[in-house]
Amino acid sequence: MVSFTGSTNTGRAVMADGSVTLKKVFLELGGKSAFLVLDDADRAGACSMAAFTASMHAGQGCAITTRLVVPRARYDEAVEAAAAT
Repeated sequence: MVSFTGSTNTGRAVMADGSVTLKKVFLELGGKSAFLVLDDADRAGACSMAAFTASMHAGQGCAITTRLVVPRARYDEAVEAAAAT
């Protein structure tokens, strides 16, 4: 079995190469998902959850949030909450 996490273009090449010998191929393709934290959210809880989900499965998943987007005025608070996780 071939398992690959990465870009769609490289995934196509992996699938094509694996198909020649009928290999089982597991692909996790796509971009990086953003975790949005708005002003009225429980920022400490949300930032902590964002840090946790980013580290699940070593970040190898198409739906794992790997970018934390917070209001600029809350940046330091978000970094502190994520680092405490």
